[in-house]
Amino acid sequence: MTAAILLSGIALFPLTDDRAYLGMLAALTLGSTAIGALAARLRVPEPLVRVLLLLPGILLIAWNWEGLPGLLAETAAHAAESFAPMAPHDGFRLLSAVVLWLLFIVTEAIAVGLDRPGWVFPVLMLPYLVPAIVLSDEASPLMLAPACLGYLIVLGTAVYNRAVDGAEPAGRRGLARGIVASGLIVGVLSWVLTGLASAVIPERGAAYFDPAGIDPSVQLGDPTLDLIRNLRSPSGRHIISYRSSDGQGHYLRLAALSAFDASGFKLVPTDLMAGPLGLPTGIASRPLIDVEVTVADFGSEWLPVPWVPQAVSAEGEWRHDPATRSIVAVGDNRRVATRFLEYAVQSWQLEPGSEEISAAQAGDPGDAGLTLQLPDELDPAVLDLAAELTAGASTDGDKLLTLLSWLRSDAFTYSTATIQGSTMATVSDFLLSSRSGYCEQFAGSLAILARAAGIPSRVVIGFLPGVATEDGFEVTTKDMHAWTEVFLDPLGWVAFDPTPSGAPGAAPVPTPNASASPTPSASTPASATPQPSPSATSTAPAPEAGGGAGVLPGWVAGVAGAALLAAVPSGLRQGRRWARLRPLGDPAVDAENAWDEVRDTALDLGRSWPDGTPRQVAAEVAGWLDPAAAAAIVELGHRVELARFAPTAGADVADGPPPAAQARLISSALAATRPERSALNRVFPRSLLRLPR
Repeated sequence: MTAAILLSGIALFPLTDDRAYLGMLAALTLGSTAIGALAARLRVPEPLVRVLLLLPGILLIAWNWEGLPGLLAETAAHAAESFAPMAPHDGFRLLSAVVLWLLFIVTEAIAVGLDRPGWVFPVLMLPYLVPAIVLSDEASPLMLAPACLGYLIVLGTAVYNRAVDGAEPAGRRGLARGIVASGLIVGVLSWVLTGLASAVIPERGAAYFDPAGIDPSVQLGDPTLDLIRNLRSPSGRHIISYRSSDGQGHYLRLAALSAFDASGFKLVPTDLMAGPLGLPTGIASRPLIDVEVTVADFGSEWLPVPWVPQAVSAEGEWRHDPATRSIVAVGDNRRVATRFLEYAVQSWQLEPGSEEISAAQAGDPGDAGLTLQLPDELDPAVLDLAAELTAGASTDGDKLLTLLSWLRSDAFTYSTATIQGSTMATVSDFLLSSRSGYCEQFAGSLAILARAAGIPSRVVIGFLPGVATEDGFEVTTKDMHAWTEVFLDPLGWVAFDPTPSGAPGAAPVPTPNASASPTPSASTPASATPQPSPSATSTAPAPEAGGGAGVLPGWVAGVAGAALLAAVPSGLRQGRRWARLRPLGDPAVDAENAWDEVRDTALDLGRSWPDGTPRQVAAEVAGWLDPAAAAAIVELGHRVELARFAPTAGADVADGPPPAAQARLISSALAATRPERSALNRVFPRSLLRLPR
């Protein structure tokens, strides 16, 4: 059990660089194991043994009791502010070891106390679920393998302990080899079947399909998933270097989130185009800059570019979204297409001053009102707040400048120690109550208030300009950022950063006005849309549709995968039946195997297997059967009893029909007594929950 929980604990490696928690866990589990062994030798009652096993953990907690409250608070702050994998921390080490040790206590109680080792699988999987749920990156299946190995060790140990009593040394070695071989076969088979099933499950994200609905080609991941994790990192990791022809730093844009509902701002389905990005209306007179970018070990399907991109030169297959002008990778390895990539971008610089913005009115981006939509459930107080703040503004541009100024005032504070995301509930709390949050909530708030004032808006995810160096600018993971774009006529999409200038890692971003330095804003109207090429276009029927590349249509592959998984339990049961009923040449072993097969058949049919000696059990089961099968089970029970309690009576055990033939006759008669057996029992035989003895 100790080995199983230590293997399961390896799943926490993605969370922390500290491995010392495994040593502390080993000490706790070995202490509990030693106490359990001593208690068993002294014949301590089972309920008291369960209590005594808790002593190592109780002693550890008592040793740290005085400073425990402060240590837990410090641990919570460390976890909230750290970037996975976290640096070693005493509190996190203690907490990890104690929680895993408690899982050991639960596992030991199930496998030994309840004698149900097959039930420990969910407990051993819990450590893997922690990084799978907490981290935004997909959890590696390799981190699941140690826990699965631990489960096989638990099952193999239980089988060995049940079968080893009375066996000769040579037989014990053969039994051990057989258990190891069976475990390897089951483990490899399970891993292969799981891989086949996962290959047909659609990925998460917004799905994009071609117009004919034949080739599901591109799924875009949500760029907000990494945002809060990167912002809470105590130190940034260098990921991007760039040089611009104007020598200035520029915001690097990844994606725009145009839809808003109760769960927050999100991507929407769109067309992905090949070819030139096209020329937005009214921008030809704006200055162009050239930017050379070098990406380090940072993999993304979104290409970081300054706003507004006019042309991109990069290796690989890239498309653009004409509605948001985001640049997206397609083809193989697109999820990490930016890793170690060098590319060049040419972009327009639109720098409207306060006079231009103040004179502008809300425009129509041509998205059928998508960027004006607000959920009906939105707190009316938010709408009242927007109306109150903009009551004195004469134009939509003035309304926007007023909202921006208010969000960047001393009424708000920047903090990453807050609820994650820009959902309707978190933004309402941010605006009406706490007024403390990080960039995504500032950006989402400005977008919601702008929509409430009748101005189309969306949230943008990307990077701050970074830090100036001798060769240009350097961007780190902590520079990941969110800001807002609004659509004004005649300016188009204009970018505003409502996050206070005192935000960690951010250079001061002035409110657009006549005297301000250039803002990280630009615009592009939604006219001049490039025509899609047949090979590059992909459309999506719904924002949350699933899809994935493959030869078969997704639903066919899904049905096939589900059918394959559903067939696994019954397949395992058939394999166990075949292994038991094949003759091994030892009459005693053949009789025991036939007896076990009859017992499991009864369990699969929903029968309760009686207690008692083989003769007593056979006499009771015979009452369920027809005369021929009743005689067969009585004879089989007699042979099993001889094999167990009179090993010298080998000839008597060998007398009669083959045990396998008797087992088949009895099993058929049992099945005839339960023709109404449920479909669930057929798909998942109950006997699989009981390990062979």
